[in-house]
Amino acid sequence: MREESFSRAVSRADTGDLQETAMPRVFLECTYTWAYAGNTGIQRVVRNIVNYAGAIAPSMGMVCRPAVRAANGWRIIPQLSLERAPANNPEMLGATLLRRARGLALNLPRPIGRVLLHHRVKRSLRLAVWRIGDVLTMWRDRSSRHALKFQEADILLLLDSSWHFPIWRGVIRAKQQGARIGVVLYDLIPLLMPDLCVPEHVAAFKAWLDQVVRHADFFLCISRTVAEEAREQLGLHYPEIRTRRPTFGSFRLGAELDLAKAVDSPRPALRAVFEQPERYRTYITVGTIEPRKNHNYLLDAFDSAWARGNKAKLCIIGKEGWKCGAVLQRIRAHQQLDKNLFLFHDINDGELQYCYQRAHALIIPSIAEGFGLPVVEALSLGCRVWASDLPVFQEVGGDFCLYFDLRSAEALTDLLVKEGGGSSNETVRPLAEFRWPDWQESCVELLRKIDELGAD
Repeated sequence: MREESFSRAVSRADTGDLQETAMPRVFLECTYTWAYAGNTGIQRVVRNIVNYAGAIAPSMGMVCRPAVRAANGWRIIPQLSLERAPANNPEMLGATLLRRARGLALNLPRPIGRVLLHHRVKRSLRLAVWRIGDVLTMWRDRSSRHALKFQEADILLLLDSSWHFPIWRGVIRAKQQGARIGVVLYDLIPLLMPDLCVPEHVAAFKAWLDQVVRHADFFLCISRTVAEEAREQLGLHYPEIRTRRPTFGSFRLGAELDLAKAVDSPRPALRAVFEQPERYRTYITVGTIEPRKNHNYLLDAFDSAWARGNKAKLCIIGKEGWKCGAVLQRIRAHQQLDKNLFLFHDINDGELQYCYQRAHALIIPSIAEGFGLPVVEALSLGCRVWASDLPVFQEVGGDFCLYFDLRSAEALTDLLVKEGGGSSNETVRPLAEFRWPDWQESCVELLRKIDELGAD
């Protein structure tokens, strides 16, 4: 019923003339998710906020539309889906060509390939190719009729991972036309823990932050932990921001797996992992395989538990990320693979929900996070959560999670062994009491914060 009314509201909202409305206007930048689709953390956030905002905003006295980068500034798009933007779209020409160039560079002799894959070279090539795409777009349009024209009291919120695109000419133009600029901060990991990221990402993120501190009027963070960290760390790294004094706030992300209802039953290989006698407890971990997710710590703990005769199973769920070659090799060569250790890269929402509902617990040993969507996803579906004792996990998980100290190599192993022996001393609140916003409620929180922080 909620979906049906939501669709009708979107249809009604889209019939109005954007230029003639007297209500405040909010534009949600979503270029990366529109271009590449995907369903990992940020893309899930952007897709749900964008798709709910158009229907919810009028009841809150505002108009809200998704906007993407264009050569002449910004342009409005329809709702987001899991489909990529058209491959022949000039605005995306740069991204398309660079993906192909990277594939060619990987097959060139190593010295030449290393030069072409250096993050500074790639950044220069990316900007050059995007400029070509801009020229083609301008030639196609031959006027500014497709460009979004901002007015006083408009708000442009950089909701997406906008560090991937040269957006700042459009941001400056929006400010010149009277708009205020908001920025959603997911985390500051590339700035504070660069060793966990690839150099190209670190360079792009820092270049993006250089512009953010010059132009942002307010920041919206995905947790109170990130908001407090941003207020402190941006002041330390960018002293000039203290004179501008932007405001900081936070909102909660949604817990629902929004695409779960649209998929079929789980694949047989996945069902086989969980259709075991209860004495063979199956634990899951969910997240892209990359350094900050700390898979090596997790594997060490299970190796130690297995060596003590524990029969627990570990199912690793997550796509391949960066700096993950060694840990993937460790998994694929492991003697427990397909016995007590399992790996899935392409789980959909329906299958993920199936795993949460049948796992003995979700284990999330991250070194750093901005929020941790799997924590609230699991708790909302009645799955216990064991998490590293990060402040942000304690913020979103509260008394419902069991925490372990990453400084202790045996902390997680001890939990596994106690569980296996039936002597766990958990002191967590009943999961039936856990309450967390869905994506519609998350969108309402975001729009309220925009209304509050975006005011002059």
